[in-house]
Amino acid sequence: MARTQRQIASRWRCNINLYRHIIWRLALIIPTLIIASVLVFIIIRLLPGDIVRSIAGDVPLNDEIRESLLKELGLNEPLITQYTNWIATFASGDFGGNSLETKEPIKDILFRQLPVTLLFTFYSILVSLLISVPLGIYSAVSRRQLINNLISVFSSTGMAIPNLCMGLLILLLLMTIFDWSPPIIYTEPWIDPVNHFKIVFVPVILVGWELSSPLIRIVKYSILQNLDTTYILTAKAKGLSQ
Repeated sequence: MARTQRQIASRWRCNINLYRHIIWRLALIIPTLIIASVLVFIIIRLLPGDIVRSIAGDVPLNDEIRESLLKELGLNEPLITQYTNWIATFASGDFGGNSLETKEPIKDILFRQLPVTLLFTFYSILVSLLISVPLGIYSAVSRRQLINNLISVFSSTGMAIPNLCMGLLILLLLMTIFDWSPPIIYTEPWIDPVNHFKIVFVPVILVGWELSSPLIRIVKYSILQNLDTTYILTAKAKGLSQ
């Protein structure tokens, strides 16, 4: 009876600590977002270049036109006012206003690209699971050192090499060896599946490889920990196969 009460009390303490940790993490979201937004705003302001000159292009600028553009963009305001106005556009759903290049609302651009991003994310997660689960299981149950070393090299390479470098390398190899490069214009899978596959193949493989690299080790060590547990040993003692 006393042992049961101690177990219940221990579980309550664990649950309370877990809830405290979750609440603390949630409370940190707001200050983290504020600090990140301030840093992004400062970095954007410190970048070299003149946005007014970029907008005008080759058109000659006089002081009157320059002041008019600064006023239209709100760049003649104090920095704190610029920051609050910038944050207010995110709160209102405008996400910064309009594109300086096309004058299109940024929220329309984001919503137009959101299905593509979600589809690419789905592909990448699916590929990472198809890679990590079989390799993690095989690496855990296999006693062949060569195979385990190859899987470890594959996992370490995926975490060590940046996607940008690997992507450029793969594209160069495809262009030089096979004289092929992926299409430039994106098409939906229900319109042209072949062209869609050609576009997403390389980036999906790269991102899926990167995502699967830590998962391979997680699956491997999780299985290794469970292979020595009582219920696995009992199952083997009963004659169940590997």
